[in-house]
Parts: sequence; structure tokens; C-alpha cells
Amino acid sequence: MINALFIIQRKSGLLLFERKLSEFGLDSDLFSGLLSAIQSFTSAIHIGILTSFTTLNKKILISLTENIVVALILDIRDSTEEWQGKAYEIGHDFDQTFDLNLWKGNRDQFLPFNEKISLILQKEKDSFVVQVAQWAAKEFGGEIHIDEKLLTSSDQEFLVNIIIDRGMLQDIKFREKIISKVHKGYNRDLIFLKVIDDIVGLKDAEEYIESCKDLGFECHQKDRCDHYFDYFPSKIIIIAREFAPPAIEKIHQLTYFHKKENNHFIISNCLPRHTRNPTKNGKIKMFQCQVELWIWKVPYPERFFS
Repeated sequence: MINALFIIQRKSGLLLFERKLSEFGLDSDLFSGLLSAIQSFTSAIHIGILTSFTTLNKKILISLTENIVVALILDIRDSTEEWQGKAYEIGHDFDQTFDLNLWKGNRDQFLPFNEKISLILQKEKDSFVVQVAQWAAKEFGGEIHIDEKLLTSSDQEFLVNIIIDRGMLQDIKFREKIISKVHKGYNRDLIFLKVIDDIVGLKDAEEYIESCKDLGFECHQKDRCDHYFDYFPSKIIIIAREFAPPAIEKIHQLTYFHKKENNHFIISNCLPRHTRNPTKNGKIKMFQCQVELWIWKVPYPERFFS
């Protein structure tokens, strides 16, 4: 059971938010100062970042984002993996909600976040997905969204385990900038991740890639625009424990190989037919969606298809 939760500014070590869920006598500012001192010490002696430690009766779990430290005080028998995922999500959402550069020292402005914490603590979240999201945030950067439900142009609901939004595409050519004025949904740098805590089968691979091809819908009817995700990803990644050989073969069939860039990619079905030629549009960065397959390994996943 969680006993207490603390959100601390990483740079200064100042306590931003606290929530005690049981009768737990602890000076919150003293505790946040202790954590900051411990992190500084471990950094100074070059033994890495501390993620958890235990006392005789309690477990202290620590999760870091770029600007935030989330610390949970748990019962000694609680699952570290389960709570690590929740701690990361709390820190990530807090970091996305508040701009600490504008904070003037009043903690009361963070009180509305208490409701968000309640939702995170109550819901069941796949710990493997959160684990992959933590890796993806370090590997690719950008803004992370977990378990987003999208609607394709065929009116099919499509769950994306992890979306990474890295803003507008960079280094596109002049011609592509002109094209992007017409095809506005294709000029964002989005990475979609399909996470499978098992072996990827033929059906898993086929359904995911076909659903991604069905994105890129450009809405011209205002009453329907809010229901569609009109962006086409620049990269899709399937990451799993293992891949069945038929699944890999199917992915080869559903993708196009770009010799010059040495990778496989797909083209959106929502493009006009005359612009859907893979040989032609493989040269246009904003129409390319690279496909990668990764096998999850600890401490670092291995990419074997791109």
C-alpha cells in the first residue's frame, strides 16, 4: 500500500506537492531535502541514479523526469515494477501540466493535480508499456502519450500504446514545405509504438501496420474533424519479447524498401491515388513512415529490422 507521495523539483530539490494516504508522521520538506542530498551524493561518487531504497518496514521508490522527482513511500512487500510505472506517469503528467519556470513558490497552484493523481493510482496500467515508455523517452525524446485511442479514416478505433510527439518535421526540403501546405497532416514528427509483452504473431503485425496506413485522414467537413486523428506518423515501431518468422515475412510484404536510405516504410492510404506511388513518395520525407522492429532486452532493446 502507498503511504505517501512527494513531487519535488529536480533542479532545486524544493517540495512542490505532497499527498499522505495514511497516518504517516514525516516532515515533508526534510524528506525532500534528504532525497536531494542522496541523489547529489550518488552522482558525486559516480554510482548512477538512485531509483529505490528500503528500510526495515518501508520501500522508497524514486522516478525521475527531466524536471521532476516523484518519490513514493510504500509498504515493504509492494511491487516495485507496478509502482514504478505509476510514479513515472505521475511525474510525466505533472511535468506536462505545469511550467516550473513560471512558479513563484506558491504550492497551492499544484493542488488541482491531486485529482489527476487519484485517477492514475486507481487505474490499471500495463507495467511493461510504462517500462517501454521510459526507455522511449530517453531514446527518442519528445512528448510521450500512453494508450491513446485514435479513429482511422475507415471509422475503426485504433489503440496506440505509446505516441511520441517531437513537433514539426525538421530538415524538409523547399518542395516539401510547399506540399505541406496542402497535406497539413503529414508534417509532424510522430513515432507510434506497438508494445507486445509476448511473441508477435502474423495477425498482430498485419493489423497494426494496416491501421497505421489508414491514418493521415485530412478532414474537410468541420462537423467530423474532431473525431479523426489527421496526422500520419513518421515512424512506427513494434517492440516485443520475440517475433514469429511469419510475422516478419508479412511485414516485409506490407512495406517498401528504400535502397538509398536502407530502411522499410509505408505510405498512407489517405493520400490521393496519384501521390501514393511508393517509389516516388519514398523520396518525400513527410510521406515516409519508417517501420522498425525491436526485441525487448535488458538493459537495452535491440533493433533488428528497419
